[in-house]
Amino acid sequence: MSMEALIVDGSPEPSSPELVAWIADGMDYIVAVDRGAVTCRAAGIVPDLFVGDEDSADPETIAWVKSVAKDDLWLPVEKDGTDLYHAIAAVRAEAERRGVKLGLDITLTCATGGRPDHALAIYGLLYSNRDLFPCVIEDGFDLTILSPDGTFETPQFRAGAAGRNSSVVFNGEIYGYRELKQQLAYPFRTTCDTEVLLALYRAYGKDMLTHLPGMFAFALWDERAQTLFCGRDRFGEKPFFYAWGRNGEFIFASEIKAILATGLVEPELDFGQLHQYLCYSYIYPTKTIYKNIYTLPPAHRLIWRD
Repeated sequence: MSMEALIVDGSPEPSSPELVAWIADGMDYIVAVDRGAVTCRAAGIVPDLFVGDEDSADPETIAWVKSVAKDDLWLPVEKDGTDLYHAIAAVRAEAERRGVKLGLDITLTCATGGRPDHALAIYGLLYSNRDLFPCVIEDGFDLTILSPDGTFETPQFRAGAAGRNSSVVFNGEIYGYRELKQQLAYPFRTTCDTEVLLALYRAYGKDMLTHLPGMFAFALWDERAQTLFCGRDRFGEKPFFYAWGRNGEFIFASEIKAILATGLVEPELDFGQLHQYLCYSYIYPTKTIYKNIYTLPPAHRLIWRD
């Protein structure tokens, strides 16, 4: 016996209802996760289960999904994992109830839009559930973990593609980026400010931050140097947290809960920093309330090499 499950997550920028309806066709079990109920309703899909803390879907949709779904799993706002984490656990429980021992496949949609750090947390969570061969399908791309044992080859940049030697994830805004583009000799392909980071890195390397105005936190992968270059703005308007996973993975995100959502980091409370915070309402710039999760201070860079 096998089981194919679809999880419609609550991304602030979901995939189209048409795509979601197409994916849902033929699925054995469908789960709507919080705002994902909005997309299900628009796509004409009746989920089997609704999971969430009800903090991102409108009351009318919440009432609708609770009236049509076979079951719902309410979660408190403060919990030990994300809504998606609990949705995956619920799918595993349903498969066990049905007697599915092998052949459980999960497809995820409406999960990665809106914020790069959310997308990275999603990928980490999927990696921790790699035995399910999870698949992500969105309007612009699809991704599948093909090798649960992690022996797949490192993805390569497509030969001849612009920016083939570097890629970037970015949270923030670059001030005056249109003027910066005019000053940089780079084959820009988009009209957004993110590509300016790649151009500045090509021009100035690790000194690019002195030429970068704005509020930002970013991580840029240099394929040729096999180096991850990370930076944060001068006033620390955009956060940057990082940690090492249990298998040596370097994990970073804009929120601590995104790091914890990967399942690769067990939080260890730092009582010294807790004392510091209770006495002075302050934690040291490189520290967090956890011993094994750190923050990149404002106006700093971080360079990681495997």
